[in-house]
Formats: sequence, structure tokens, C-alpha cells
Amino acid sequence: MDSSSYDDHTIDQRIAERLRALRQERGWSLEDLATRCGVSRATLSRLENAEVSATANALGRLCQPTA
Repeated sequence: MDSSSYDDHTIDQRIAERLRALRQERGWSLEDLATRCGVSRATLSRLENAEVSATANALGRLCQPTA
């Protein structure tokens, strides 16, 4: 594995861990977060399991203030 692939994996894993931790701190289910940010529950699940890399669009939606 070259260093760029390793870095991408590390970043994806860090995003996954942080996303799950923040969601759980707020007591939200995946469905709750999906409704609040406009990202599908399935995509959020894949992000939290580091199965996919977050797009700029998904990250932007996740960073929006939520009620």
C-alpha cells in the first residue's frame, strides 16, 4: 500500500470514529441524523463504518448547524 492510500484510510477511519462519537453523544440514531442533515441513513452508516470516503457535499451537510 502506498503512503497516499494509507493516509486516505487513516482519514476515513478518523472521520468515521468522530462522526459516530458525535452522533452518539447527542443520543441520535442514524435516522435522526439523516433527517437533520439531509444525508441518507445508508450513507451515514457506510461513513461510520469507513466503507466509503466522505464527499465534500456530505461533509458540508454534516457540518451545518442542527436543531
